[in-house]
Amino acid sequence: MRKSIALAVTAATTAGLAAFVPTAADAASCTVTTLNCGASTATTFTITGGTLSISVPDTADLGTYASSATGTTVQGLLTDASNTPTVVTDTRGGLLDSWQVAVTASDFTTGGGTVPETVLGSTVTAWSGNVTVTNTGGTKTQTTSTAPVAATGALPIASNTGYAGNDSASYTPTISVLVPGTNASGTYSGTITQTVS
Repeated sequence: MRKSIALAVTAATTAGLAAFVPTAADAASCTVTTLNCGASTATTFTITGGTLSISVPDTADLGTYASSATGTTVQGLLTDASNTPTVVTDTRGGLLDSWQVAVTASDFTTGGGTVPETVLGSTVTAWSGNVTVTNTGGTKTQTTSTAPVAATGALPIASNTGYAGNDSASYTPTISVLVPGTNASGTYSGTITQTVS
């Protein structure tokens, strides 16, 4: 009689322990054998890159000047009545990014656009003045009145190079136009184009 009772207890104990044995479906869990239990999950997320862009004022008035027999230097800020600056925005999110802005100028004409009514774009120069960038991890360059750049697109007026992630920059460039003394008076119109790359 005693032997039968012992066998019954042994069978019950073995069945209870089996409930604590993890199966293959429990691979991402843990079995409590101490006071602490932890399991890890591999987790990812993705940041997508954006674009490089530039925004400029729609219009600008460089002012009014008197005609001169020796020529007239027209000089003013490339901005509108609201003092809208030029803004470069880089949301590409690169590891080692850069941008630069070049300026080109069309011819400026008045009246019928004859030779005495035309100022060649090749006489136009520009400089950025102070450039404010949000990503200071790069090397910023800016141009000043002591080193103006010909508005032919050959050289940049502003840049930021060697930074990681995103960047934005704002500035208000100055435009200078040399009007020959042989030109007619009138309101001259043309375009200044800033290109970021």
